[in-house]
Amino acid sequence: MTRKLTPDYFGWVLLFLIVIVVAIFWLWLGYDALTLEKRYHYDFLGYSIAFLAFILFGFEIFGLWLLIQFLKIEMGRKIIYDGDNERLIIYKNGVTEEFYLNELESLILSESSFYRITTAHLSYSQLNFKSKEPIIFTSFVLTTKEMDKLLGKKARKVDKTIRKFFEGIHIKEIATLIH
Repeated sequence: MTRKLTPDYFGWVLLFLIVIVVAIFWLWLGYDALTLEKRYHYDFLGYSIAFLAFILFGFEIFGLWLLIQFLKIEMGRKIIYDGDNERLIIYKNGVTEEFYLNELESLILSESSFYRITTAHLSYSQLNFKSKEPIIFTSFVLTTKEMDKLLGKKARKVDKTIRKFFEGIHIKEIATLIH
């Protein structure tokens, strides 16, 4: 059984909508503050609020640009799950990589004394291995410092494998395939 894994487009659309709505709010607040300042002359309170609102609007636009960059990266990948051999085949920029799920599972469980890995990123997903505590990854790259802190001396080897495997993949889809 071979099937293509598709990205979680609902999550992307929801993120875009949230960023756009918040950006519109900051733009409205800035415009409204300028209008009130011109009408009532509040000793620059309106200008201060407008200045802050326009700065926050700029941050939201930057956040929207970042989301577009992440979406471009995700659209450039094609991920296929081969259920017969329990492996993932990832096509990215003309390069093909294969990952056997049982090898990755044994590597993580044998190389570390911890079964839970977390980072403070935008979102996280959960991958449950059989009879162990959940291992939590972000949908983006794990930081080396966090890996060193959690895994100790052998963090480099595990970190390299995990980075290649989990970079930009929605783990919740993979987790449902393993069980």
